[in-house]
Amino acid sequence: MSGAVPKSPERRTGGLIRTTAFDTARPWSAARETARTAYLGKRTFTTPVAWESSTFRQVDTCDTQRQWSSCARMTARNTQDLSDTKNKSNLAAINEALLAKVHETEKLVDLLRETLRSVDHELSALGAIPTRRITSYIRQTEQKIDINNKRMEVRQRRPKAENVEDDVQTELINVDGVLRHNLAQLLHCQKGIHTDMARLRDSKRELETDLRNKQAALEVDKRVLRDEAEDAANFGKSGSTGVGKMKSLTIYPAIWTNSTQSIVKNALARQGEAAKLRMAIDNVCQETVLQERSHRQHHQLAAMDKISKTKKLQNVLELERDNVATELQKAEGQDRAVCEQILDLEDSMEKVKRQHLYRSQRPDQEKVLDGVEMAMKRTLAEQRALHKNLLNSRPTLVGNIQAMRSNLNKLDKNVADKGHSIEADEEALLLDGRQTVSRPPTSASFRTEYSTSRPPTSSSRAAGSRNSSRASSLISRISELERELADARLKNDTIENSLAA
Repeated sequence: MSGAVPKSPERRTGGLIRTTAFDTARPWSAARETARTAYLGKRTFTTPVAWESSTFRQVDTCDTQRQWSSCARMTARNTQDLSDTKNKSNLAAINEALLAKVHETEKLVDLLRETLRSVDHELSALGAIPTRRITSYIRQTEQKIDINNKRMEVRQRRPKAENVEDDVQTELINVDGVLRHNLAQLLHCQKGIHTDMARLRDSKRELETDLRNKQAALEVDKRVLRDEAEDAANFGKSGSTGVGKMKSLTIYPAIWTNSTQSIVKNALARQGEAAKLRMAIDNVCQETVLQERSHRQHHQLAAMDKISKTKKLQNVLELERDNVATELQKAEGQDRAVCEQILDLEDSMEKVKRQHLYRSQRPDQEKVLDGVEMAMKRTLAEQRALHKNLLNSRPTLVGNIQAMRSNLNKLDKNVADKGHSIEADEEALLLDGRQTVSRPPTSASFRTEYSTSRPPTSSSRAAGSRNSSRASSLISRISELERELADARLKNDTIENSLAA
């Protein structure tokens, strides 16, 4: 409906009396008509039908208006009920979303707190690693590398004939590679401690910042959930500028959750790397000690075997040198005897020749081929043959003498080289501070000692005393075994030398 009062369906007959266009045919006077006209001009009359119709029209209009008001009232009531229901539903949705948000935030807060505890534990574990221990290992490894290099330099001073790529040289090269590898690992671990601690501190700051933000957001959401967000309401009434700024800073839930999970994941990854580093440090320290001990024992055995073998060869050379020297003396004596025999034979030949010359001065009648003549000729012939044989035997004898002299010089040089080689090997062994060649330093001299900054308690002192007693007994037992091994080697070398002699 348009709201206007409806018109009467039709105008009935007998409405308003027309005041114009009078019917002049009626027999009325002009004065009467004038008076009637003036009266009609002052008052307006309607017909009864029009009067009744106007009443019904008014009733219809009021009824229509009443129906419109009833419809509007019902519409307003429905709108009010819908608004009330919708508002309650929206408030319930807000409360439900707030509860879900609070639960989710609480889970993230718990996750952040748990991650912070684990990061703090890992930081304390990394901080508890005694850096003096690693520094001591690094210093000792550098000293061992220096000793190993000096050993190789000392062994390079051996005679050229003794520069052999033996087991000792191979072991020294292997030890150098192992020590340098261990040194690189120790330096990497030392650097990794500071790096991982710095990264864990960064992760801790990120976790603490995110935890503070989450706790502040959780407190605000709880206040809103308890209808205590008056400041937020006042802020909302203050203007729309702040709302616009808040909308511009809105973060999607997935991004909000993923950011925290990413921080936690990064912190856990760094924590895992730090734990791996701690395990690697323990393994490297243990492997460094075990490998150094193993290579030290192998080098000790190889060096002692090399010295023993060199001494055996030196004894063989000395024995052969003595035999050659004895034979050379005999050969030189024989050469002198042969020379004397040749001279004596030449004198005898000269004497026989003179005798034969003297006998040739006899008269011709006395020159008889008697026994004397035949004996002289036979003697001269035999003497010439013997002289020739003696002369022929002497070059061989002289050649052998010269060869034996050369061999004797070589043997002397070889014996001297063996002696220099033994001295070099023994000097190389003594570089590690041992007292004797056959007794290497025990593991106690290579033990890494360190102390933590934390004062020892009574239980730790008791445990330390027990450990020290066990360590001292173990060290003494190791020393006894090493001495027994050295004595057994000396006895074995003595027996082998006696058998070779």
